[in-house]
Amino acid sequence: MDSLDREKQSAYMVVVHAKDMPGMKTGGSATTTVTITVSDINDNVATFKKRTFRFDVKEDEKENFKIGTLEVEDKDEEQNKDPVFSIVPVSTTAPKFTNVFQIVRNPWKNGVLTLKQKLDFESRKTYTFDVHVREDNLVRPSDGQGTNAITKANVVINVLDVDEPPIFSQNAYVFNLYEDAKELIKIGSVLASDPDAAKHSIRYFIDDPRCPVKIESKTGDMYTNRKLDRELIPSYTFYVTAEESTPKALKSYVNVSLNVLDVNDNAPELTNIQDLFACENDGPGTVIGTIGASDKDEHQHKFRFSLAKQSPNFSLINHGSKAANITVVQGGFDLEDRQEYQMEIVLKDGGSPSLSSTTTITIRVCSCGRDRKHYYCKPAYVQAGVSTSALIAILLCILTILVIVIFIVVRKRYQKDALVTLGKGSREIHEQLVTYDEEGGGEMDTNGYDPPADRGHVAAMIEAKKDAADHDRDGIPYDTLHIYGYEGPGSLAGSLSSLQTSCPLTAAWTTMS
Repeated sequence: MDSLDREKQSAYMVVVHAKDMPGMKTGGSATTTVTITVSDINDNVATFKKRTFRFDVKEDEKENFKIGTLEVEDKDEEQNKDPVFSIVPVSTTAPKFTNVFQIVRNPWKNGVLTLKQKLDFESRKTYTFDVHVREDNLVRPSDGQGTNAITKANVVINVLDVDEPPIFSQNAYVFNLYEDAKELIKIGSVLASDPDAAKHSIRYFIDDPRCPVKIESKTGDMYTNRKLDRELIPSYTFYVTAEESTPKALKSYVNVSLNVLDVNDNAPELTNIQDLFACENDGPGTVIGTIGASDKDEHQHKFRFSLAKQSPNFSLINHGSKAANITVVQGGFDLEDRQEYQMEIVLKDGGSPSLSSTTTITIRVCSCGRDRKHYYCKPAYVQAGVSTSALIAILLCILTILVIVIFIVVRKRYQKDALVTLGKGSREIHEQLVTYDEEGGGEMDTNGYDPPADRGHVAAMIEAKKDAADHDRDGIPYDTLHIYGYEGPGSLAGSLSSLQTSCPLTAAWTTMS
C-alpha cells in the first residue's frame, strides 16, 4: 500500500468479514465496517494566491497602519499551518525597506503588511520589494507542487500625496533671557516649513494676550513686549502657531518656554527687627536680639551687617552669613529717660554687583525679669508731624467742603429770590383764623401783667415789626398773620374780645406783607 495522503483522501472505509470453521460449509460468519481517518501533518508548504500585490497608502497614515493582506493557501489543516514571511529586496542593490514595513500573521495565517513609520510623498512616491514565505517545520518534503508553488510575491506600494500642515524644525523651543532686558529685545526664533511640494509660505502668531513676547509674522523672530521681573514670574510657557497661506489654512503648534534669568536688582532687607528691647539691668555684652536678612534675588545669600555710625550704647556683631547679634556696650538704662535708642544698620548682599540697604531700628527700654521677659516698656516717643500726602488729602477735603457750602448758599439764595418774585406777582390773600375759647375778666385783669406803654410806643413797635418783616429775606413771601399779645393801658381799641363788639375779630388784626 502506498503512503497515506490526507489532502487526497482523509478517510477510508474497510469491510471486514469473519468466518469460523474455515473450510467447512456449516461454519458461522459476520461482517463489519471499519472507518480509518487519516490525521493531518504539516507536509504542504504555504503559497501566495497572487504573484503581485499592489496597495495605495496616504502619506499621513500613522505607524502600525494596516496596509493590506498577503493571502496564502495551505492544504494542511489550520493548526498545522506555520508560514513565515520575510521582506527581501528585488535586487542585490535595492533597499530592503524593513525599517519602513513589517509583516505579521493574522489568525488565519495570512500575512498582514503594516507601517513601521510614516511615509513621505515628497521623499519617495513608490516602494517595491519582494516577500518570501516558507515553513521551517515541514514533516517531510512538499507533495510535489514543484514550480507551481508561489513562495515569492512582489509588492508595490504607491504613496498618495496629502496636504499636510507646517512642520516646525524642533519639537519644542527653550529660551533664556535676563530680567533686566529692555523691551523689544530679541529672545530667539522659531522656524516651520510646508512639507508639501508646493512649499506654501508660513505665517506665525501667538494667540495669548498675556504672553510677554510678540512674534514677527513672516520671520518667526520673537521679541519681548515688556520688561520682565523674575521675582514676579520666573518663567513663561506659550504656544506659537504656524499657519499656511492657503484656503485650508492648515496650522501647527509648538511649545515655547522662556526662562527669566536673575539679576541682582533687589536690595536686601532686615528681618526680626520688630521686638527689640533692652532691660534696665542689662550689662555690657548682653545680646538683646538677633536680626536676620532676606533677599528676593537668586544669588548666593551671604550678607554682611555693619553700622552706618557708631552707637555709644549698642554694637553689632556678624553671626554667620545671614544674621547678626545686637549687644549692649554699656548698661545703665532708665525707664524715666525719654531718650530713644536708635541704630542705623547697613546690610550688603552677596550679589554681583553688590547691593545694600540702610535701616534705622529703635530699641525700647523695658523692665524685665531674670529671664529677660519684659512686663513693662516705656512708650515709644512719637514725633508729631503730618506727612505730605496726608496734608494734601486734608487740604483737598477742606476745599471740597467749601465748594459744597458755597453751592448750598447760592442755591438757597436763588430759591428765595424766586419765591419773592413769585409772591409779588401773586394777588392771593392768605388768612389765618384764630379762635378764642375763653375771655378773661376784662382789661382790669390784665393791667397787673401788661407793661406800661402808651399809644405812641405801640405804634412805633408795630412800625418796627413791619419794617423788619419787609426786609426779612428769610421770611415767607406771602401775607401772614402776626399776633401781638401786648396792649398798653388806656388803649382806644378797648377789649380785643369779639363778644362785646359787632365787628369781626379780624378787624383788630394787622395784616403785614
